[in-house]
Amino acid sequence: MLGAAAVAGMSLRPLRRTLIQLGWRVVAGAQSAPIAGLATWQRYEIAWSKEQASFMVDGRTVLESKNPPNGPLGLVLWIDNQWAAFSVARGLHFGIVPNAPEGLLEIRDLRLSGKSIELAEL
Repeated sequence: MLGAAAVAGMSLRPLRRTLIQLGWRVVAGAQSAPIAGLATWQRYEIAWSKEQASFMVDGRTVLESKNPPNGPLGLVLWIDNQWAAFSVARGLHFGIVPNAPEGLLEIRDLRLSGKSIELAEL
């Protein structure tokens, strides 16, 4: 309920800056530009600790986030061409990136702390 009120408030220019600054204090987030070369196999890794989470692609760190969440978490993997952002200048806005060529996500191996996890068939 509070989140919906904040989103609605962002459409009002006088409240936008205050709500966005408050939001960034409450919701720690990080993002990275899309990783190119999705036509070949790549190795993705997440190193997670109380102080930092790092996301690596083929051994190269592409994103680091300080103070990640420390509660129980889930992992969702997908390819998406939709985006959402909010800024002081434009408020909340959404968009779609053209999807060409068609994409596919295939997972060959999934491990948690070095232990193999069986993948459920969809």
